[in-house]
Amino acid sequence: MRAIFISLVTLIGLFFVQAAAAQKKKKPTTALETGFERKLGVVYKTVGKGKLELDVYYPATGTTQPCPVIVYTHGGGWAAGSRFGAARGSFAALFKELTKKGFCVVSVDYRLCRKGGPVRMRDCVIDSKDAIRYLVKHSEALSIDPEKLFVFGDSAGGHIAQMLLLSSVDSLPGDADLAGIDYKVVAGVSWYGPCDFENQDLFNHDDRPDFRDRFGPRILGEGRVTPEEKSHLYREMSPVNYLKKSSPPLLMIQGDNDTTIPVKHAYQMEKKAEELQAPVQTVIVKNSGHNWRTVGAPIEPTREEIVRVTVEFLVKHAGSTDPSAARYPEFSWDRIPLYMHVRKAKSYTDEEIAFLAKFPLITFEKANGHQDHGSVEVGTLEAAKAVKEINPNAKILYYRNVIVHYGGYAADKALGQIPGAMLQDKDGDTKLVRNRVKAYDLSNPDLRKWWVNACSRMTAEPQIDGIFLDGNIKALERGYLARQIGAAKKKQTMDGYHLMMKQTREAIGPEKLMVANILRARFENAGLEYLDYFDGSYLEGFFHNVGGASYEEYVAKGIDAMQKAARQGKIIAFTSGFATPRNKSALGIDEGHATVKSHAQAREALTYPLAIFLVCAEKNSYFRIHEGYSANEGDRWMRWFPEYDRPLGPPDGPATKDGDRYTRTFQHATVQLDIQKRTANIEWKKTAAHPPPTDAEKANPEE
Repeated sequence: MRAIFISLVTLIGLFFVQAAAAQKKKKPTTALETGFERKLGVVYKTVGKGKLELDVYYPATGTTQPCPVIVYTHGGGWAAGSRFGAARGSFAALFKELTKKGFCVVSVDYRLCRKGGPVRMRDCVIDSKDAIRYLVKHSEALSIDPEKLFVFGDSAGGHIAQMLLLSSVDSLPGDADLAGIDYKVVAGVSWYGPCDFENQDLFNHDDRPDFRDRFGPRILGEGRVTPEEKSHLYREMSPVNYLKKSSPPLLMIQGDNDTTIPVKHAYQMEKKAEELQAPVQTVIVKNSGHNWRTVGAPIEPTREEIVRVTVEFLVKHAGSTDPSAARYPEFSWDRIPLYMHVRKAKSYTDEEIAFLAKFPLITFEKANGHQDHGSVEVGTLEAAKAVKEINPNAKILYYRNVIVHYGGYAADKALGQIPGAMLQDKDGDTKLVRNRVKAYDLSNPDLRKWWVNACSRMTAEPQIDGIFLDGNIKALERGYLARQIGAAKKKQTMDGYHLMMKQTREAIGPEKLMVANILRARFENAGLEYLDYFDGSYLEGFFHNVGGASYEEYVAKGIDAMQKAARQGKIIAFTSGFATPRNKSALGIDEGHATVKSHAQAREALTYPLAIFLVCAEKNSYFRIHEGYSANEGDRWMRWFPEYDRPLGPPDGPATKDGDRYTRTFQHATVQLDIQKRTANIEWKKTAAHPPPTDAEKANPEE
């Protein structure tokens, strides 16, 4: 009986040991996967027998030169959470984007407040300060720039980030080995973090009379404190008390329905900043609870937009950190940023090359130079060389269609050796595109390899900066060619397309551009769902509503998609015709190019599409209006408008939207757009070199 009792006790004990072990396993211990170099579990401090660690995530540029650092302090009410929070949800998306932009992200563990334990809130802040002190002390070994320190945190971590940003360097000293380390934080971001513990009304989200101070024990600890000590500790842990006119910039993003850390905290910091003229920016997220939880309706801005705003804020204050900057085209708000897209069967004249050299981004279309040089590849290279002799900074894109087979390429010689390279209908006919052109079978791995190799060979040439990928809409539109080849085969080609895009990026490398004709309001998410493959998008067919959508719905959706892509830092090459285009296909994919009779008509037609572009444009956005891409028939493709020479200047902010009307102000122009009336006005501000147009000039735009 006694043996049975002992066995039972042993089993019960084993159960509780296993249960405790299982409970421990629930704690997330997965580091962020960025695809770049990492240093995990770096011990920055020892407290008693416990080691405090941090994880270092290096940027795409690696460790060849010191990089700016973002220190992440996790949330969890100062009592839970860990540095592995960096691998979750919106944080993972944010940090992956920041490493792409050239930042090193450091995720920090700090001691946690436990019931009955000795750790108080100030210890969480002290540990986080010591993490920064450690990073500065070892900056050379870690290959980080101690002059470019930034902080970011959420909830309790947002509070800590504010403390790191605003409190003095020598306040809250910690580890003796890190004493005396000087540092300066450049800027910081707080997601739904509190700023003031002295004013407890800020935590009472619904002004209830029986409100209880939930966080007091974490500030005061377990021991007894005098009223004076309590007042001091609450004041010490309130970031708002450290705010000064000379404080570094702070971005606070708060949910308007947050019951844990109410939006009152953002308003409190904003009010104090206004009094002091301190650099604090607030973003209030509508319909959002804590952790961006939805309350009643979708949150606005979205999680993706919150990440974008955060990245933009940090990039702005870091200066140039983006490794993409060198491979992207030159950009300036000084004048309307322009794009060129052109083809000519023969060689360009010297005058034409000089004109082309004005543009920061150029795509040489299919059939370029093949009559004089024997192939599109050689014709494109010769034109690219000539342009770069005048403007070495111009970025040149080599044209390839992902599905439609256009001839004239030297690479076509190998294509004939690939069995089943082209799609065919049930009768064996391969001329499926407009009943006269062949289409690639993207489900064929040998065909994909041929296509990728053709791109890789051309982008290996120093004169070629990337690829322009056309035909994406045809490849992804489920109805395109489905009747001829069948739904199953269409699905296989779509799957093949996705594989080919990944293979292309791997083959040409990250230093070459991939710009695709991909954003189109016809898709569920207007093409944004496919944009991760590419550095940017060319846009056409913008006014060509399909799928039962009204013109207003279609154009508004296109504007929204273009704005989102541009704000992500993607290249935007927006193109439009002068006149209403002709629909050349039943699915509304292909678009004809209408002509205008005079330069006066062309200039009159310029305003509406230009206004749409300006409503959406961000850095790396470029504009082109045209009557077609061919330079074979005259010089109309070389039209140049007075508006192109007018000073523009940077925008004051994003466009505002009121129904179908949009407004945006630039330093030297104000743009008004009405997509319901299909009208627009660009009011150019007077400058010494460019006074506003007179009534006579408006009436006779050719003068």
